[in-house]
Amino acid sequence: MPAQKGNRFGKNADGTPCVYWTEERIKEASSLICDEIVKGRSVRSILNPATRDKTKFPSYVEYLGWLSADADLSKQYARAMEWRAEGLLEDTIEIADDATNDTIESEDVEGSPIIKANIEHIQRTKLRIEARQFALRKMAPKKYGDKLDVTTEGDKINQTNVLVSDELAKKILESL
Repeated sequence: MPAQKGNRFGKNADGTPCVYWTEERIKEASSLICDEIVKGRSVRSILNPATRDKTKFPSYVEYLGWLSADADLSKQYARAMEWRAEGLLEDTIEIADDATNDTIESEDVEGSPIIKANIEHIQRTKLRIEARQFALRKMAPKKYGDKLDVTTEGDKINQTNVLVSDELAKKILESL
């Protein structure tokens, strides 16, 4: 993959230094990007022009070009995305198991302590879980997507398709 060229003055239009992407620097940047993906960050947030370190990370479009041009980088990215989905699944289970703040202690009219459900917190927790489940279904539909059976109502399909030539079909019909 050829290294990108900066302008002859070594500065970009915004005054930042041009970055020359050698093979080694591309691999370093891709490794850092995949590390961040595994931690749960999106590629767009990692490569956000306003927040990325332009000496360490390429632009979003440039990174997509690297993925298109290099099968190994593309595989590394795909694996990082799989691990990100696994992390999201683990987060979902942790959120569901955490009962912290599910109840509120207060007092009734007579001043006796009562414990009641913290409906707002429970609903927010439910929303957090559902959002992660939705993301998982989109990230890895074969693994986490809904399995819908719209044709057989759960019955097993037993179907055999046989291709028969016209001549063979005539012989079979004659023999009957």
